[in-house]
Amino acid sequence: MSPTTLFIFLALVFLIWFFAKRRHLRKRREQQHQEEQLEHYRNQYLQRRDKNRGISSLVGQELTIGYHNRYGIESELTIRVKTIWYPDPEIGEHFFYIDAYCWEVDEVRTFRSDRIDWLSNGQAGMFVEGYEVRHWLARAL
Repeated sequence: MSPTTLFIFLALVFLIWFFAKRRHLRKRREQQHQEEQLEHYRNQYLQRRDKNRGISSLVGQELTIGYHNRYGIESELTIRVKTIWYPDPEIGEHFFYIDAYCWEVDEVRTFRSDRIDWLSNGQAGMFVEGYEVRHWLARAL
């Protein structure tokens, strides 16, 4: 084998290896990018699911809310959460409204509460500023 033929043969082997390695690295990068995207979407899904699961678990629950009436008398009312409504994202995704019915106020009458606004401060789950929802509502109203 002449030196020129050997050089051409080695150059071809090197070029084939070079392009194969380049293609392999490109595929690996794309696969890693896809895995990162999937992980990102999975985390977003889990955060939404956990947030909705925590909030939705209030449906059907009884909440006791302390309040002061216009005469300054402190009292409590017990409500059963009927539905939870999320406003448009333009308003703010960390607000939601609890639509509830009160059937016991000093065992006298039953009425529908219009809504209870709850600010979650961007936290997923049942806690606001360190208080469980029902305690926070009792303090806030």
